[in-house]
Amino acid sequence: MCIYNKKMVYVIDQVVSDQIYSLSASVGMIEPMHASSVGKCILAYRPLEIINDILNDYEFTPYTNNTITDNCSLMAELAKIREQGYAIDNEEIADGVRCVAAPIFDYRKRVKYSIGISGPVSLMTGENIRMYQKKLVQAATKIGREVGCQSR
Repeated sequence: MCIYNKKMVYVIDQVVSDQIYSLSASVGMIEPMHASSVGKCILAYRPLEIINDILNDYEFTPYTNNTITDNCSLMAELAKIREQGYAIDNEEIADGVRCVAAPIFDYRKRVKYSIGISGPVSLMTGENIRMYQKKLVQAATKIGREVGCQSR
């Protein structure tokens, strides 16, 4: 689970996998908004003026060959995320790792939090991504209801 604060996205909670290939983030870690599914998911739902303010002097660190490295491409990705209701990191931070995230809407229908799951590309295939995406959206919706969001 991640939170948006002061133009950054931080990991605030995690469940560590018991699998050998554990890809867990650490609590307190900063997630890049242009490359992580949790970061892009939160950024996509910020008001446009906030997005523009953040991207005004944003450093697009290229982590892999798949990392988005310009405003135009990121804005297109954010529009896609809003349309589909979830975000994907397709080996954008680390080669061999895919991540999926869903936004958590609060009682004002704003997104300050997101939840996500990461795994090796061998396990994060199209079918599994669809399954995780559905489960994440369901969990995010449930969390949103707990904090007073009646609908998205």
